[in-house]
Amino acid sequence: MKFTFIFLLTISWIFHLNADETTTYKKMVSLCDTLTKNHPRVKSSQAILNSSEDQVKVALGAYYPNLNLDYDQTFKKLDNHASSNPNQETRSFGASVSQLIYDFGKTNLDIQVALGTVKQNKLSLENTKQAILLEGLELCLDYSSTWQQVKFETQSASNFKQQMDLENIKVKKGQGYSTDVLQAEAQWLGAKNRKLQLQAALKRLESSFISLFGDSSSIDSLSGELIRKNNLEYPKNLMQSEKPSVPSSNLNIELVSKQTTTLQNNTDDLIKNNPRILSLKIAIENQELRKKSLVKNRFRPELTGSLASEVNQYDRSANPFQRETTAAIQLSFPLNLGFTALDEVSALSKRIFSLEQDYEDEKRQLISSLETHLINWETANESALLLKRQAEISRKFLEGAEKERTMGRRSLIDVINGELILIRAKSSLEQAEIQALRSYFRYLNTIGNLQTNKL
Repeated sequence: MKFTFIFLLTISWIFHLNADETTTYKKMVSLCDTLTKNHPRVKSSQAILNSSEDQVKVALGAYYPNLNLDYDQTFKKLDNHASSNPNQETRSFGASVSQLIYDFGKTNLDIQVALGTVKQNKLSLENTKQAILLEGLELCLDYSSTWQQVKFETQSASNFKQQMDLENIKVKKGQGYSTDVLQAEAQWLGAKNRKLQLQAALKRLESSFISLFGDSSSIDSLSGELIRKNNLEYPKNLMQSEKPSVPSSNLNIELVSKQTTTLQNNTDDLIKNNPRILSLKIAIENQELRKKSLVKNRFRPELTGSLASEVNQYDRSANPFQRETTAAIQLSFPLNLGFTALDEVSALSKRIFSLEQDYEDEKRQLISSLETHLINWETANESALLLKRQAEISRKFLEGAEKERTMGRRSLIDVINGELILIRAKSSLEQAEIQALRSYFRYLNTIGNLQTNKL
């Protein structure tokens, strides 16, 4: 709970609304939650998991006996035979049961490998869900941010237009300068161009929404909420609930000087929870088991028992029916004289070494990403605190300028400039807030805890 309290202190200013005012945020989380259930990537991972579960049953089948049934019917025609009926017919029916008795643990190892593959595929499914959830959340954040920037640039363009018109009026009265008109017009055109670029970015994001969610209903739903609420609203208690969004050991930043210890704690959690790390670890264990199974298969005999019964029927025989019953114990030891089994063992050993290096590389990259997200999170929060203060000062300046204008101490241009400064401050604050949330979501994904019930 220590983390929850500290995290709330540093970013609680982001969230201004009570519980019934957070429809937009809930809509975003709800939209992204559907991705973890219905997206083709998730369904594909689920199918692979189901397939591996069936492979466990296949591996267990080695412990069960095998039943073989044979039926054979033969016709013979004898040429130049003294008998009046030269045709002969023979029928035979056989049944045999074989059972593995002992194989020095190879079958048991194969079952362990199959179970390990199931665990690996479960982790792969979880990793897919978290990756698709992060993709959806970031897409919603990008859309919300761009939508807000379009709104800010629209306000900026309107203010620059007013300023340009006022400067024109002053020039016509002989009280202004034509260069001020040109400057205002240049700023107005710049704002219009930025708005145009942002509107194009919105259209690209809409295309990305359709690609990710499969249709346009998701973007229609989110944009409708943004228009209705005028921004992407977040619940004030996002990080403060009876069940903390993040375990207290996951993120515990108080001071920059404590970041090293914090990073070590988070690194431990990463190694314990991140599905990619865990999947690679299980992959190494599975290859070790395969290596042991291969050694037992190639360098150990296999003991099997069998019981067979066969009934034969012969035409034109004094004893037309014959029955044969056989019980046997077989010890088999296949050996390739090229000793290719040694090459197979060597190949598996090299594969294990390769996976170990992949594991080490993945761990280093994730730790680096974790540190980056922590730095980005802290920087975005500190920046947002400064920008919030800047926005407050800009608002106070604007209020004062409007009062001073009524007293004749300020011009309308001063007021418009104050409005522009406030718009820019709000825009920068919005970007910092979005960056703080983006870093938080990425942090959860790196730790392996990005789930909708934690949002």
